[in-house]
Amino acid sequence: MRSTENLSVVHVVESFAGGVFHFILDLIKRLPAKHLIVHGLRSDTPENFKELFPENTQFIYWRSATREINPLRDFLALFELVEILRALRGKLDIIHLHSSKGGFLGRVASKILRLEKRVIYTPHSVAFLREDVQGYKRFLFKTLEKLAFSLGGQVVATSPSEKEALEKVGIEAICIPNGIDIEEVREIAEREEPL
Repeated sequence: MRSTENLSVVHVVESFAGGVFHFILDLIKRLPAKHLIVHGLRSDTPENFKELFPENTQFIYWRSATREINPLRDFLALFELVEILRALRGKLDIIHLHSSKGGFLGRVASKILRLEKRVIYTPHSVAFLREDVQGYKRFLFKTLEKLAFSLGGQVVATSPSEKEALEKVGIEAICIPNGIDIEEVREIAEREEPL
């Protein structure tokens, strides 16, 4: 089996804040590999984010990436991402896409470059499950997820309910739960003496 230390992982993430940020940070700290993060910025992205990652982590700012759908900005973001991935083409083993926007644009870019077999996509709560999204926008998000799924890559849900929601709309996924193992916490709590 090949050592992960020589593995080169490119993470693509528009939503570089909150839970997605901490997921990537934890993953990079625990997975010995060469990591490069292609990232957008949000108002809640930690200002010192580079200091929080292992020092050998590399970063490329994805200037055109935005959260909401904006056809012009999204086309520019796709073009920019294709150029970034093209430049990295011979230096990457895995393209790990995070969140719905990064997942959609990343799968389109990977297909254009014929790199779709290297893609892993983790939605971190797929966009069509958002509570603030209704009607046509929810339908649009489902349609975009199904379209992107047809472009290739392995979809990884972070909870059984997310996996179920994806499969309900025809998207095959595996589940690798993130978060805290409640049973393990209970066992530790039972062994510990109260404060």
